[in-house]
Amino acid sequence: MRMILKHGIAALAATASMGIAAPAQAGSSSGTINVQLTITSACLVNGTASTASFGSAGTIAFPNEPGTFTQSDAQLVGSLGDLAIRCSPGTTPTLTIGSGLNDDSGVRRLASGTNRIGYRLYTDAGRSQEVTVGHSIALGTMGQTAITVPLYARASNSGVLPAGTYADTVQVTLAW
Repeated sequence: MRMILKHGIAALAATASMGIAAPAQAGSSSGTINVQLTITSACLVNGTASTASFGSAGTIAFPNEPGTFTQSDAQLVGSLGDLAIRCSPGTTPTLTIGSGLNDDSGVRRLASGTNRIGYRLYTDAGRSQEVTVGHSIALGTMGQTAITVPLYARASNSGVLPAGTYADTVQVTLAW
């Protein structure tokens, strides 16, 4: 019996070492996977993606002045200096500088309580190209680089103003 077992185990080992063939495949089929990405026009304002709101584009901070000053100048200072706009190449964005919270008959005004002082915005340092309320600035056809839009301001006073912090918030809209 021992002999039979010994020969049976040897036969099994020989069969295992020869390998057992896998079943043959009956056929194959191939196809494709469609991959797609749609890019829509987009813009960045000072490096921030412009969605429904890009937040604050910066600050125009006039220097401290006495209540008897006659004129004060300032410039927009954003996270990148001037207002920097970068859009998808080929788009033609328009920047509209709207009214402030304290507008009065189309004149922007800084307010401290009930006290007001008028100011104007400009696109040049010489303050000759005024950006009136609702003024749109065509930025041209965009390429690969950002377009910078400098904004300058001038506040004018003809009287004596009480001390206080005078402020306003101007609406800016970028359309493309």
